[in-house]
Amino acid sequence: MRRKEREVMERRDIEAFLSSERVVRIALSDRTAPYIVPMSFGYEWKGELPVLYLHSALNGRKIKLLCENSCVGFELDRLDALEGGDAGCSWTARYFSIIGEGKLEEVTGNDEKMRALHILLSHQAGRDFPIPENALSSVLVLRLSVSSMSAKSNR
Repeated sequence: MRRKEREVMERRDIEAFLSSERVVRIALSDRTAPYIVPMSFGYEWKGELPVLYLHSALNGRKIKLLCENSCVGFELDRLDALEGGDAGCSWTARYFSIIGEGKLEEVTGNDEKMRALHILLSHQAGRDFPIPENALSSVLVLRLSVSSMSAKSNR
């Protein structure tokens, strides 16, 4: 990271940011150009890194690309304010962002899918909802196992 003074290393700061956000952008690899898609998510910590849970339709471009290459990039950001001065170079942004990489895989098995959906719903809505078991066959649940990430902030 070029601006080391803006690097965020404390897990509690990263946790506070993750808990306040609702959308993660997933970058998949296509042969002609990257494909980036915003997705709602829930998460839990596994050791030092988070695991993100996402849901999707059963097919489409994202799923096609995922089947070809499960290694993805991801990004979350929040712009809190722009502060300016008299010259263009005197402006700055107050922000928090996370950028990382990981492996995106389908969650299989009804028990694990149900658990992942409960994590996602609790994060998105702030509470849990009943999920009918017969609904599990109509949704694809994905697990993003984060292999590396960096957080940056200018608060």
